Amino acid sequence: MVKIGLIWSRIRNDEKMLMDAAAARGVELVPIDDRELVLPVHAAPKELLGYDAFLERGISYTTSHYVTMALEQYGMTCVNPHRVLANCGDKALTSLLLARHGVPTPRTSLAFETESSIRRVEAAGYPAAPTPVVAPGGPPVAEARQRRGA
Repeated sequence: MVKIGLIWSRIRNDEKMLMDAAAARGVELVPIDDRELVLPVHAAPKELLGYDAFLERGISYTTSHYVTMALEQYGMTCVNPHRVLANCGDKALTSLLLARHGVPTPRTSLAFETESSIRRVEAAGYPAAPTPVVAPGGPPVAEARQRRGA
């Protein structure tokens, strides 16, 4: 039987569906709470040995970033590898990669200070959706329809 470690922060409906689907296919999906993990930098902890792969489903971008990095350092397989997490977890990098590959996206600019951000929004026009580059926990994006909302 295939044994996959499901690294999680909170078991949400998606994780429950993943566990049900795995069980239906004869795959052992073992929940591993990322809040309990201690990952030595030189060697994998004994409790992570014996898995065929890992699926990272943590809520914290930072925690997931380092968990996948450590698993790969140990030579372990991640279904969603660190490079995917890094590319998708950073909105600026995601936007740059999509643009590089010709994927249509909403008008996007990078600005690093409040005033330069507001100048860019005002030059481009409202509505706008200013967002942080990395949003821990993925809070919803709010639309700004005027300067006061930006």
